[in-house]
Amino acid sequence: MAAMRRSVLLALLAALLLVGVLGFAAAATGDVDLSEDLTEEEREIMSQVDEGGDEEDEEDVGGSREPADEKDVVVLGGKDFADFVATNPYVLAEFYAPWCGHCQSLTPEYARAATALKDSGVVLAKVDATQHAELAQEHGVEGYPTLFFFVNGEKRSYGGGRTSEEIISWVKKRTGPAVRILKSASDADEALDFEDPIAVAYVENVEGADAEEFIAVARVEDGVEFHMTADAEIAKKFGLTKKAPALVLLKKQSEKVAHFDGSFEKRAISVFVVENKLPLVIPFNRETASVIFESEVTKQLLLFANPEEFEKVRPNYEEAAKSFKNKITFVLIDLADEEVATPVLDFFALDNEKTRLLGFISEEGSGKYLYEGDFGVDSIKQFSEKFLAGELTPFRKSQKAPEEVGQMYS
Repeated sequence: MAAMRRSVLLALLAALLLVGVLGFAAAATGDVDLSEDLTEEEREIMSQVDEGGDEEDEEDVGGSREPADEKDVVVLGGKDFADFVATNPYVLAEFYAPWCGHCQSLTPEYARAATALKDSGVVLAKVDATQHAELAQEHGVEGYPTLFFFVNGEKRSYGGGRTSEEIISWVKKRTGPAVRILKSASDADEALDFEDPIAVAYVENVEGADAEEFIAVARVEDGVEFHMTADAEIAKKFGLTKKAPALVLLKKQSEKVAHFDGSFEKRAISVFVVENKLPLVIPFNRETASVIFESEVTKQLLLFANPEEFEKVRPNYEEAAKSFKNKITFVLIDLADEEVATPVLDFFALDNEKTRLLGFISEEGSGKYLYEGDFGVDSIKQFSEKFLAGELTPFRKSQKAPEEVGQMYS
């Protein structure tokens, strides 16, 4: 029930943002029927926001947007689906509903990805779940859109993003080389010209056991580019001066370099990458929403601040974040970005009058805890420790009167 409640809250936040990021992330894995387990208040908010969102989606699809060219997307149904996924080595299949706004938003991105991947042996297909309900039920489809990736007929959940670039990246990582082998100084220079974080391993043999452990992680971890070398001189360019095997993760945010010091095996490497690939403080926006709230780390500290105020508290907030990696996700909600901040403030019953820090447990319906102290490092750490230990009193605020609620959504 906690997992279901958490998924519903994520979908509700997504609806409030009028973007399918969180709802898409939940539905893509077939985990949640968004109509279940809502309170009456949540049902009302969801229905009102969805009504406005659908109109906007329809206007965009039929107005300013270019129509999607789906010439490379294969349309499948109940009779040919099983044979198709069995006879094609790689198939990404989308189960959709024609009336679904999130599906409509995905359509042009999915079409572009299909065209980009058509020569790679990967086929993108779609199934109208309203026309082929038995097939959708057979595959456990409970929300739209739901995507599955079939490898030689074996079904796997799709866990990537919703842009064409994210779809292409996710698929390529699971069908092609997950790790780039660095063989020359020019290879190293290219790798160092990065935007996304990079993980670089120094191994004795790029075909040895250590390499296999590293590759196994690279195939499943998104948001990181993976490189590997057996050349000591190339390894030095990345600060890898110890005896092989060694591993470093580099990123452009604060805490730019992280060195691995564990046992060189899949589990330990994976934990290291997950703990270090994200910035110490994650800005909340449409792109990062699913990263924050779909993480296995269910506790978040949400800092509501405008850019000027954030710069004042940034050093202390980031320093505190270092002590709670993989335990608490430290988040920034920019109050100057009203499009994002306003619905989140409303969701937590807060105003935007001052900088605030809120603890939130995404697997609980009422797990929110308001911080009232100063923004010194020690104070933030003490609050975080009590948050982890369950020693805080939940923050509650009276709901708006019924007539006020009605006016908000009339």
